[in-house]
Amino acid sequence: MVIVFEWFSGRQGEILSSSLNILIVSVMLAMSIRLLLHRRKLAYISLIVSFVITIFCHLFSIYMASSGGARSATIVIKDSLQAAGLCLLMLGFYLLYNSVSRSKLVIGAASVCLSVIVAIVPFLGKSGIWAYITTDAYILLVLLVSMNWVVRKSGQRWILLSALSCYAVAAVLNLFQVNSPIPNFLLLAFYYLFAIMLFSRVIELLQSVTYSSITDGLTGLYNRKYFNSRVAHFVSQNIPVSVIFSDIDNFKKLNDTKGHHMGDEMLKLVAGIMKEESIGIGLPGRYGGEEIVFLVADPSVDVAQLAEKIRRRIEIESIVTASIGYSTYVPGLSVEELVKQADEAMYRAKTTGKNKVISFKDIC
Repeated sequence: MVIVFEWFSGRQGEILSSSLNILIVSVMLAMSIRLLLHRRKLAYISLIVSFVITIFCHLFSIYMASSGGARSATIVIKDSLQAAGLCLLMLGFYLLYNSVSRSKLVIGAASVCLSVIVAIVPFLGKSGIWAYITTDAYILLVLLVSMNWVVRKSGQRWILLSALSCYAVAAVLNLFQVNSPIPNFLLLAFYYLFAIMLFSRVIELLQSVTYSSITDGLTGLYNRKYFNSRVAHFVSQNIPVSVIFSDIDNFKKLNDTKGHHMGDEMLKLVAGIMKEESIGIGLPGRYGGEEIVFLVADPSVDVAQLAEKIRRRIEIESIVTASIGYSTYVPGLSVEELVKQADEAMYRAKTTGKNKVISFKDIC
């Protein structure tokens, strides 16, 4: 550990830490640009501008460390730009998780503008140590506001809080002009943790897009296209799966008499029953309207008993009943034929009294 800290000491440490930070931030910049091209969103624009500013600041730090220093006013301008980049970074990360009102956008823009104003301080006669204190204190203020505002609205609170804490400690050490490799190390830790958060958020967004493309928005069940693809997967391997096809009885009358809201609630309730019964043995789907299907992928399951259990639960746990039909795959059947058989069995149940279970074999 001592050797590692030595790497981050002095001018060599400044160059090493800035180079590593540029590498990490460049990866995040490329990721944000790719996301912006896919989906134009203010969060990505804010992150991109922040990363560009950050890369510039660290390139300037490398230049200063290599050339032996720079004028104090120039350093303060660089630190103020870094503060502006931090404001944009926090705003962008906040927008990744939340929609934002116009007033909050104004606050974010004002914080960036204030960073620029802070940069003018040295030219107004406030030079020397006061200039450093102004910029470092402002960075601390931004960090404290972020801890209170952004962390509470973030989906990765503890990682973000750890990252901001690293930056805050580095800012305090810089504020008191502490000659130590720790600030360089902590800033590297900040960008590393932030890269992890951004990458995790991208994965969450991709998973969300994938999930929404294969599920029904109301019930959370798989949609018809994905359900059929899973049935096709098992059928292609000649696995004797079964399809249970259910239809809520008198659903149109329910919508007409008690409103579509009640109809939606009953759909979600029946979907919940299907989800619970499918755990470990198959998957449920919404085929359309009030039609809910169930792929039984475990050949050892007694489908007749399972279908009857589902029918009974719907009758007991809700104000509706369901007509249910089912069919089991035999070699030679296509996916469409298997589902159609279950549908025909359900239709027979519905036209012969409703609230019952019928197997396709019983109507052949």
